[in-house]
Formats: sequence, C-alpha cells, structure tokens
Amino acid sequence: MKKGEVALVTIEPEYAFGSTVSRQELAVVPPNSTVNYEVDLVTIEKERELWDMNTEEKIEAAGKKKEEGNAKFKAGKYALASKRYEKAVKFIEYDTSFSEEEKKQAKALKVACNLKDVACKLKLKDYKQAEKLCTKVLELESTNVKALFVLVKAIPAMSVSFSNPSSSSSLLETIEGTL
Repeated sequence: MKKGEVALVTIEPEYAFGSTVSRQELAVVPPNSTVNYEVDLVTIEKERELWDMNTEEKIEAAGKKKEEGNAKFKAGKYALASKRYEKAVKFIEYDTSFSEEEKKQAKALKVACNLKDVACKLKLKDYKQAEKLCTKVLELESTNVKALFVLVKAIPAMSVSFSNPSSSSSLLETIEGTL
C-alpha cells in the first residue's frame, strides 16, 4: 500500500471471532461472521538508518529492539523475536566512536540480546546458531555462566539426545529456565 490508499480486508470467521459472539464498542458481531475492515494508510514511519544516528540514538534504538524482541518472545513468536535481537545488536555492533560509558551500555545490551537470541534459537531447534551466539557472548564476557552452561552442557547433550525426544525436551526446558 501507499500513503493515502484504502484497502478492504476480509477476515474469515476462524481468523476473526470464530463461533463466539463479540461485543464491540459500536457493534455486536454474531458468531461465525466474516469480518470486513476498511484500512486507510495514513502515515508511514520509516526507521532511521544506522549511519544517520549518533551513538546515544544507537543505544536507545538497540534497547527498543530488545524490548520488542522480549514482547515477541513472550508471545511465542521466536523467529520474530530473534530478528529483533539481531537488529538490536547491529545498532551497537561497531562501538569505536562510543564513550566509555556508552561502551559499557552497548556491551550489556549485546550480551543480553545474544543470550535472549540463544533462547530463541533453542526454541527453534537451531543449535548451531545457538552455539555461535554463545561464543559471541563469551568473547564479550569470558565467564558468562549462561553461555558457558549452554555450550558445555546443552549443545553436546542435544546432539546425543536427538534419538530420545523426551530427554531433549526436558533438557531444553532446563536450559530455557536459565536464560
């Protein structure tokens, strides 16, 4: 869509309100109703480019992406959460122009985002990427307990437990409880 365009969106009952009655502010939607929405695109907000931001704005943007990732993770949308965490890290990846205080903030954000991304990768069963992210965390904090735990205990055990799905799911629950 372009700014100013109007679209008609039709939603089938199973994706709208299903077989229940929905009482809205302006109407009551009967059960098993197809819902039609008219969507008017009023504005488009484009994210600022990384090179257009100063160091403070980069840290702020990274923090916002981390929070978006946390919300997606809580909603069970692990692939989307992972993308947000990756984007957050990109904002602060190259911190050569950061002050000492900003470098500390950036490091803390990188560690937090990478660890949350590890949790996403484990949920998505992408163990190789989880291992790579743990290595990144350990490059920043060589004694990070969570990253060490996943690398030392979880990754090798996962490759062994693939033949026994029940043991791999309990292992994943233990790991995710620590992240």
